[in-house]
Amino acid sequence: MQKLVKLTKQQWQWIFYDWANSGYGILVVTAVLPVYFKAVAQHAGISDADSTAYWGYANSFGTLVVSLLAPLLGALADYPQAKRKWLNLFAWSSIILTVGLTLVPTNMWKLLLVIFILSIIGYSGGNLFYDSFLTDVADDLQMDMVSSTGYGMGYLGGVIAFIVFLTAQLSNGFGGLLSSYGIAKFSFWIAAIWWGIFGWPLLRHGRQRYHVPSAENPVRDSLRRQLQLEKTWELIPQN
Repeated sequence: MQKLVKLTKQQWQWIFYDWANSGYGILVVTAVLPVYFKAVAQHAGISDADSTAYWGYANSFGTLVVSLLAPLLGALADYPQAKRKWLNLFAWSSIILTVGLTLVPTNMWKLLLVIFILSIIGYSGGNLFYDSFLTDVADDLQMDMVSSTGYGMGYLGGVIAFIVFLTAQLSNGFGGLLSSYGIAKFSFWIAAIWWGIFGWPLLRHGRQRYHVPSAENPVRDSLRRQLQLEKTWELIPQN
């Protein structure tokens, strides 16, 4: 029987970041913003078919940008204290942009879509650095346990954030205090505040144990390392 291992403070910080940004994942990406965008677009005279297509394009474009940047971002994460710096940049950018969703006038559906694209780039890009922190907070024996705990806590955090939104929805905007659009914008505030509060411990105290030597120009050095990796890959026999 495997002995239970007590989680360290750094491991809990890592776990609760998954709890933190899952509110964005369920409220902004999955449950609320797609419906809100369709309503805003329909109000502007956009057909359901077109608004669905635009939403799909936006998701695909954001994913494509992060996919193209991933090799460079992964290389940048290797430098001393780079993971926390880049995680903060992407996470806070996305948090601020999530708040920005609440400020977009309901007749500006294009701006709403642009802000969403930028926010999901921040969300997905930040997750690259968050995931890379796992090796810094857990050894080989603990990695599965810490990772699975973070996965489970992420679902729980997202569900609780959704329940807060659902309370506003089922109570008719807390007894009429919020309109239907106001309820949607309230959910974006929940996602941003949830992310900022529960993600703060890792964003503030995340400590990187493993890294390559410092470089005068990390971006240029990362590109050089990527080219070397590609050349090495070409030398490997393809079976």
